[in-house]
Amino acid sequence: MMTPWEFSETELWRYGENDVEIFHVFGSCAHKNRVFVFAEARYGDGSDAFCDHDIVMRRSFDGGRNFEKTVTLLKGNGRICYANGIPLFDPARERLFLFYSHNIENCRTDNFVMHSDDFGKSWSEPMSLHHCFSDLPVPLPFHLAGPGHGIVLRKEPYRGRLLMPFWHRREVSLPSAERGYCVSVLYSDDGGVNWKNSPYFARELCSNESIVTETKNGLLMLMRTRSAQPQIAESDDGGVTWHTVLPSRVPPARCCALGMISEFEDERIGDLVLISHVSDPEKRRDMEICISQDGGKTFPHRFPLMKGDAMPGYSDLSLILDRDEALPTVGLLHCRNNHVLFSRISLQTLTDGRLDGTSRRVWLK
Repeated sequence: MMTPWEFSETELWRYGENDVEIFHVFGSCAHKNRVFVFAEARYGDGSDAFCDHDIVMRRSFDGGRNFEKTVTLLKGNGRICYANGIPLFDPARERLFLFYSHNIENCRTDNFVMHSDDFGKSWSEPMSLHHCFSDLPVPLPFHLAGPGHGIVLRKEPYRGRLLMPFWHRREVSLPSAERGYCVSVLYSDDGGVNWKNSPYFARELCSNESIVTETKNGLLMLMRTRSAQPQIAESDDGGVTWHTVLPSRVPPARCCALGMISEFEDERIGDLVLISHVSDPEKRRDMEICISQDGGKTFPHRFPLMKGDAMPGYSDLSLILDRDEALPTVGLLHCRNNHVLFSRISLQTLTDGRLDGTSRRVWLK
């Protein structure tokens, strides 16, 4: 049982082990005390598309304290480079989805989703998502999910809708401003049998990697752009359309994908939004969690982790509901000094802002 002020870290992977150059593009999700973590295991020079990529997974059934051995779900070879293995867990069906892509020379992708009904032990045959991106007025051949994770909506009238953010572009041979970077959301109202794509938006911002969450007042999407300041958009129709795209109030940092969660159903917690990112303005290092008490409008509190190189700088957050815990535990998937780590952080520790607990600043209701 976690003490009210506990913080712990577990090593998941280490760069260089089994000839893996780097672990990249993380995704995580949790259901009660089950935790699932995913990554690209990149070989060779670790580049985005011109080396072998596997999609690997580790599972925990004790709230992220201990993890089973690594399982390779998709094995790359000289012909196929697997990319962006991004999970979504549907608690109503206890079904785990995994979205992924074939990255073909970093110019186009083929996209798929598969699912597991036994918590990742076995998986369905993949279903192509090509039809979701086939009706574009301007061809955008490159599509990737996430990073991070998808969500299931909890509030009416869209309760049960599945959402997975995607980002899109043209060929990288074009100048950056001409690649047409933009984002959209795949959504399903029938438990993942059929998927539809929302309208594309935020092209003027060159928006790309993104993550969504549901607050007490609607949906938020946090988007990576070319600037150090991520952008945030809102939706009030279940993610079909997005509006009010503005710079987020997250502290500026090195341009990189971010993690985000807000699905706290305990009324004592309030409208809490957590965002993980690298805090150094120039380099991908020094991971921290930014804390909002007002549904993502402001982020006055920051929880720094131990300083260090965070390459590739990606991270993801999950919410662990241990049966024996009075409050949820936050899981953080991240890197430090060539190690991929899973950190368990009690809400009391996180909201206090210190690991030693000396200030005892508590704003939980």
